[in-house]
Amino acid sequence: LQMKKECLEKKADANGPVYKIRLTNPEEIPAIAKKFTGDKLSYIETRTWNQNKCGNTWVIAPEIKGAAVEAKGKTEIVANGNGCIRKTTGTISVKIPLIGGKIEDMVKQSITNTFKKNADFCRKYLSENK
Repeated sequence: LQMKKECLEKKADANGPVYKIRLTNPEEIPAIAKKFTGDKLSYIETRTWNQNKCGNTWVIAPEIKGAAVEAKGKTEIVANGNGCIRKTTGTISVKIPLIGGKIEDMVKQSITNTFKKNADFCRKYLSENK
């Protein structure tokens, strides 16, 4: 199953492009969370690229009703021996009594899966375009 992606906005920044994208996870949501997320978990990601630092910062706003949600972090390319690695760090917090932790895990897994797919795409692209 593939994430549905919708570009909501693209603009230029002094350091590179800024994208605002809605991502919708195609997987079914557990019944306990549907009240807050609807049938599918979706979120708005604002990604600000910094070409000078070979990385970006991102803020993710899950579309969750009635919850204080925070998801933000950065992705950067860092030296690793004779090559480099793509390193992503961030935090996710969903404040809903009793099920906030479950929704945090769902959001975290969705973001992790998306980033892994992006990493696979980058590895494939680099190996085919040496």
